[in-house]
Amino acid sequence: MSAGCTWHDVPTKYGTKSTVHR
Repeated sequence: MSAGCTWHDVPTKYGTKSTVHR
C-alpha cells in the first residue's frame, strides 16, 4: 500500500494502525 510513500511513511498520513499492509 505504498502509494507514493514507503511503508514506514504510511503511518504519517494514514495512522499507526496502517503502518504495514495487513
